[in-house]
Amino acid sequence: MSVSAGLALAGVSAFTAAMSHAYLKAGEDKLAVRVWSSLLCAALALPVALWAGNLSPNLWLLLAGFALLSFINQLTMVVSYEISDFSHAYPVARGVVPLAMAILGVFYLGDTLTTLAIFGIF
Repeated sequence: MSVSAGLALAGVSAFTAAMSHAYLKAGEDKLAVRVWSSLLCAALALPVALWAGNLSPNLWLLLAGFALLSFINQLTMVVSYEISDFSHAYPVARGVVPLAMAILGVFYLGDTLTTLAIFGIF
């Protein structure tokens, strides 16, 4: 995949995440908004996963694990948005994930981070 295609996909991802959170903030029933948003994401992602070819059973298991983690993340976000002000919970929820992934990457996967990467994370 080319760099420009990757950047385009990242842009689409950022736009759809922003729209999803805008609907979540405006919605009366935050859990229902989140469920519909997740179902739409699954409906869009499944054909792409099937189109990708013959995926190994281990990869499907990995995808299922990520889906479970995503569900837990989304449920936690909905609850935090319900019990606190959205403008306070959202930055914390969005800021903790990159930091946690960087820490896990360093300690669990043996990644090394450049000074610029560390600056970008913080």
